[in-house]
Amino acid sequence: MRFRKMDWALFALVVSIYILWQIRQVLLIVFAAIVLATALNQIVKILQKNTYKTRFCCWNIRFFVTYNYIGFFRTNCTANY
Repeated sequence: MRFRKMDWALFALVVSIYILWQIRQVLLIVFAAIVLATALNQIVKILQKNTYKTRFCCWNIRFFVTYNYIGFFRTNCTANY
């Protein structure tokens, strides 16, 4: 039995869809990381324009990130009890 090029193309398509389906969670996390990095890049560009407020902005961002990080884990940890 001889396979045509169309058969090989269909086989390759099915195999690639199967592989993508198996790693869909990883792909979702990678996509979310790219979106988050893009959003943070825009914030950094805005902050770099205002260099006279750099130290103040850095402390505000540190506080904001730390506060949200602690708040996220506090609500998730207490939700189980």
